[in-house]
Amino acid sequence: MNPDHLELYGNAFVVNEVDNTRYNQIKGRRLSGYFENNNIYKIYIDGNGETIYYIVDGDQLIGVNISSCSTIDIRLEDGQITEIYQNIPNGNINPPLIDSNNTLFGFQWL
Repeated sequence: MNPDHLELYGNAFVVNEVDNTRYNQIKGRRLSGYFENNNIYKIYIDGNGETIYYIVDGDQLIGVNISSCSTIDIRLEDGQITEIYQNIPNGNINPPLIDSNNTLFGFQWL
């Protein structure tokens, strides 16, 4: 039997590597993940949502979105984020500075 749903409570954290110095990060109080054919297609964060997400156009890194909000709904295709919906987000989109240390509290790349 294949999983169709995953629940994480407390301090849920999701990370994926953009390059060897940058990481997309999402965290919140409760995370629900939804699977189809063993592939995750949706992540829903409920409570204290925070994101650091790098904006890529083709092979070029064009910005970094750093935001917080109460809920985040993320859609994925082939393991890549295709859409992010945030409930009244508070944040900024900035140029991707090479020497910036953009990490959320609790981040660890293992």
